[in-house]
Amino acid sequence: MSKLRLIVFDEETSPQKGFFFGGIWETNIVGEITWETIVMISYWDSTTKKVKNIAQWDFPDWRKGVWNDKSVVKHFRKILIDGNYDIIAGQNSDQFDIKLFNARLAFWGFDPLPDYKTFDTKKIAKSKIRLPSYSLDVMAKFFGLGGKYHHSGLDMWFGSRDGNKKDQKEMTKYCNIDILRTKDVLYKLLPFVKWTGDFVNKESITCPNPLCLSKHMIKNKRRIMRGGYKIQYQCQDCGSYWTDPKMVKNEQTVKTTNK
Repeated sequence: MSKLRLIVFDEETSPQKGFFFGGIWETNIVGEITWETIVMISYWDSTTKKVKNIAQWDFPDWRKGVWNDKSVVKHFRKILIDGNYDIIAGQNSDQFDIKLFNARLAFWGFDPLPDYKTFDTKKIAKSKIRLPSYSLDVMAKFFGLGGKYHHSGLDMWFGSRDGNKKDQKEMTKYCNIDILRTKDVLYKLLPFVKWTGDFVNKESITCPNPLCLSKHMIKNKRRIMRGGYKIQYQCQDCGSYWTDPKMVKNEQTVKTTNK
């Protein structure tokens, strides 16, 4: 059994443009002029263990002053397909990044992605731990990983669009650091995920965390059940727990059954 392949990704997107009435603090947009596009995608691969990125300005169809993500979407789709990944992960990725990527696939007329197992760090954290916020910045600081990189603001987006190399370099740094923080937060949360499936093989008991699969499992305790107990194990590498589904019957149950 080999470890599953994981890709962690993050998108930087362009602002949408629309008409509105009232104050600038209101959000009652009455008409859209331009839609959100994917400016840049940074990603980390569990096989290469490197951060890479692609941006609109990396491709020949890009023009200064215009948001055009056709090549970014097409290229990243190819990365996902060719990489044969088992898991796609990100911060708030189930609600934002994956849905936006699907929207851009549909916009450009590209085929959808096949089904993937997804890990969303925000969703996992909200279900398992209590924090004052589940933003990437707060979670990274909570785990002692350092916060997000603080960029220069909206001017970075427009400067990148208009071909300013300094702004493009800053956006790349910002997105790449987000990926490292997301990956590190994910690995902090994985031991708290309840894994399903039987990972017992003939040679040894294997860690149920599909990104670990260590054989350094030790008996942690007995889980008392009606009529017997099940043995719980803990991984000594990632900390995940696994309970053997086979129940060991106690002596009284065996005697009663044999009568």
